[in-house]
Amino acid sequence: MKTLITVAALAATAACAAQSPIAAYADPVPLVAREPVKDSIRTAYSGPVPSAVCKIRETRTADGLRLEAVAVSDHLAQAEYEFSISSNASGGSSDVTQGGAVDLAAGRSATLGVAEIPRGRYRAVLTLNGPDGELCRLERRS
Repeated sequence: MKTLITVAALAATAACAAQSPIAAYADPVPLVAREPVKDSIRTAYSGPVPSAVCKIRETRTADGLRLEAVAVSDHLAQAEYEFSISSNASGGSSDVTQGGAVDLAAGRSATLGVAEIPRGRYRAVLTLNGPDGELCRLERRS
């Protein structure tokens, strides 16, 4: 009888020590939102991730308008740009797209693309993308 009581006591102790199946489905520790990590391993930059300003300069010419895509970065940056223009004038309509890779120097402006279009209505879009996504985007309409 003593052996049966000892075995029952050990079984009860083991059952209490085991984690209950309900505890396995308990709410996990809440996740804390953190700012994304942007370091030199992911971005190839040794300092802060660059930001940029996109500009579209408009200059009147004898034959129409000269549009220039310009970017200014606060840090050294490697990027890809796309400069697209859709114009509609009395002589018809046209679409121009320019793009490619560009190395931006810190604090200096870089002319990325240039196009001359006849005077009329236009829509120009400049987009600059870095390794971590869009650095800047500007849309200009007449």
